Amino acid sequence: MAKTTIPAGYIAANAITSTELAANSVTAAAIASDALVAADIADNAITSAKIALNAVGSSEIAANAVGSTQIATNAVTAAKIANGAIPTSLTVVGRSANTSVSISNATLTVVGRSANVSVGVS
Repeated sequence: MAKTTIPAGYIAANAITSTELAANSVTAAAIASDALVAADIADNAITSAKIALNAVGSSEIAANAVGSTQIATNAVTAAKIANGAIPTSLTVVGRSANTSVSISNATLTVVGRSANVSVGVS
């Protein structure tokens, strides 16, 4: 009967390299916890197709990592904006006094000294 295993004591340290391993012979079950670190992962090796659904939450996203260029057009809707996140009134600094004005119907009207100025809000 042929021998199919070799006791570890017969294998010299660093004698087995990636060239001696068959394709797909190392599975996740054979990799120890915390054995892989960021330096072991090639740039661009992890794509969105390889990330499980709901695996990345807000705690995994660095502060200021998401800006307006990373947000798709029409991705932010009124339902996704927290109550109170957008002000319903603004203070307009005037020449002689500050004036509080309300915002409604996407229009802000500022009362000017000699005439009203209508400013579109989008």
